[in-house]
Amino acid sequence: MAKYEMKFIGNLRWFLGIRVLRDRKQKKLWLCQDSYIEKITKSFNLHYSKPAQTPMSPADYSTYTEKATPQ
Repeated sequence: MAKYEMKFIGNLRWFLGIRVLRDRKQKKLWLCQDSYIEKITKSFNLHYSKPAQTPMSPADYSTYTEKATPQ
C-alpha cells in the first residue's frame, strides 16, 4: 500500500466552490453554496429582483424534538 505525505495548511474554508463553516465547540458544520447562488443570479440578471415571498410564516415552523429511529 502506498503512503502519502500530508501537511497541515490551515483550516478548511472552501472546498470545490462550497464555503465550509465550523463551530468546533458545538461540533457543528455548515456547507454554504451562497457564492454559487450569487453567480447564478448575476448570470441571469436576477440579483436586483425582489425575493419570492415565503408561503408559510417562519413563526409556524417548529423544531423536531423526537429521536430518530433506525428505520
